[in-house]
Order: sequence, then structure tokens, then C-alpha cells
Amino acid sequence: MLVSIATTLITESAYAGLDVEANPTNMADVPGHAFETLNRLEPAATIGATYFTPGKVKTDKDVEVTQVQSYFNVPLTGGGDEDGWIYFVGLNFSENEFRVSDTKSGADAKQRLYDITVPLTLFRQADAETAYVAYIAPGLRSSLEYVGDEDFGGDVIFQVVKDKGIHSYQYGAGIITAFGESQLVPVVSYSYQPNSQLNVTLGLPTFVDYAVSESQSYFARLTPNGGQWHAYDGNKKDNGFDYKQEGFRFGGGGEWQLFGPLYLELEAGVQFGQKVTYKERGQEVTAKFDPSNYINASLNIYFD
Repeated sequence: MLVSIATTLITESAYAGLDVEANPTNMADVPGHAFETLNRLEPAATIGATYFTPGKVKTDKDVEVTQVQSYFNVPLTGGGDEDGWIYFVGLNFSENEFRVSDTKSGADAKQRLYDITVPLTLFRQADAETAYVAYIAPGLRSSLEYVGDEDFGGDVIFQVVKDKGIHSYQYGAGIITAFGESQLVPVVSYSYQPNSQLNVTLGLPTFVDYAVSESQSYFARLTPNGGQWHAYDGNKKDNGFDYKQEGFRFGGGGEWQLFGPLYLELEAGVQFGQKVTYKERGQEVTAKFDPSNYINASLNIYFD
């Protein structure tokens, strides 16, 4: 059980990255901007997309922001050594499109931002009750017109897992962009798992997973959904600026087996506390906007 608990902690976006899937019996990378979580015992490949309804800017209701995200995550390799360390390496890619429209004048602008990371997850079971989990995800966060030093970043998380039977505790810290800009945050949570079907976790993230069977499961979750990128204005290398997103997602959905290792996942919910910030040459402009509803669909493949 300890391995199962530990792998619910760290993979995404990333918190893409604190997204948590419904079935707690396997392991997969889940999309997210900055802090992703492992909640399955086997790596899975995922491809999907998320659409957000327009959110009106609070200071100007004629201006609205629409988001579209597409992503894929694939495992690259994994294994273990004689000292008891287990490792997984993956490749995560996401395109985040922000459309800003003025409904009064008809003007609109579009910004595409990319996350390309190669996450390494390390797990070691120290004894019957204790395990250590580390997550290191270097990568590129950029609009990709050019690539310079400011386009690179990453997330680092370390946690200790204490297994007390149906109860478990996870504590640690990480440098992540789940809340917007990269910052050091505590990563603490409590999990209640009375059987192989139900998993309730309170903390960072908060989620409920219920597996009806191996082919059907449901979930609800609350996660931060922030990120930070370096972008370029007018395709000019010298006109770089920082783009920061902040917000939280609350939603629910399910996952259903289509055939063999292929599963369909659907999720719907609301993203609230939304804010975007542009920072260029020491000047900063921030826009807050109303909550957006979202729907996510993905295909997940599980490997034996």
C-alpha cells in the first residue's frame, strides 16, 4: 500500500501539473502547468485537450479571455537499482493558448505558450511505514519564437510519506509554479484509503477518487492551476516579457475503459481566482477576470 500512497504524490502541470486521476491502482503523468502528481502504479501515455469558456475582465466587461489547452504525456523509461530506488522518466508537452477579445470593438489578440518538460520521479521505500519521493522536472516554458536562458525553468519537489494503514500523511516542500511564478511552498496532505476503491486526500492537492471497477472510476478535485512563461513581443528577440497565470480549478469527472489498455477520461468544472500578469522591462500589468467553466477530454493508455 505504501507504494500506492507514495505514487499519489508526485509526477504535471506540473500541481500542470496538481491534477489527479481517478483510478488509484496505476500510475500516470497528468497534465498541469507546474506541479503534476503520480497517482498510478504504472506509467501511462495521455493525450487530451481542455476548453475554457470566456472570462470577462473585472475592470472592463467588454474584454474577455478564453483559454484552450492541448497536451500529451508519454513515459520514456523507468526501473530500479540495488539500493531500492525506483525511477520514472517521462516527456510532457502542452500548448496553452490565451485569446483576448474586445467584444465592443471586435479587436482580438492571441498568445500561444508552451511547456516542454522531462520529469524524473524517484521513489524509495525506507521501511514498512516510510517512503521518500522526489520529483525533478527541468524544461522549457516559452512562446518558442526564440529560445534563451530565460525560457528554461523547472519544478523540484521532495516528500516523505508515512503509511499508517488506511491513513497516511505526506509532508515536504517544493519549488513550483503552480501558483504563478516559481516559489518555495510546503507540500502537505492527509490521505484516507479504507480499501482499493476509495481514496480521499486533503491538502495539496485535495481530491476524492472512487473506482467502481477496473474499467470505471470517478473523481472530484481541487487544484491550483498557475504557470509562468517567457514570451516575445512582435517576434523580436529583444522584446521579451514574462507571462504569469494564476487560478484554481474545481471539477469532477470519470474514466471509462474503451478496450484493452485504452481509457476515455472526461472532466468538467470551474476555474476561479483567475489572473494574468505581463511583466516587461520592470513594468507590470495585471488583469483579473471572472470564473470560467471548462471541459477536459483525454485518452489514457496504461502499460503492463
